[in-house]
Amino acid sequence: MASLVTDTALLKSQEVMEVALVADNPGNWVFHCHVIEHQKSGLSGYLRVE
Repeated sequence: MASLVTDTALLKSQEVMEVALVADNPGNWVFHCHVIEHQKSGLSGYLRVE
């Protein structure tokens, strides 16, 4: 299977994915769900790169 480069992934309930990235820009990197109700229940946050 060919690798796919994207910044968005659609996941079903209980589905997981592995993410590989190069953290080459210091600061806060946000991750979130695009469903606002999910964001309100905690599906958002950030990674801190120093």
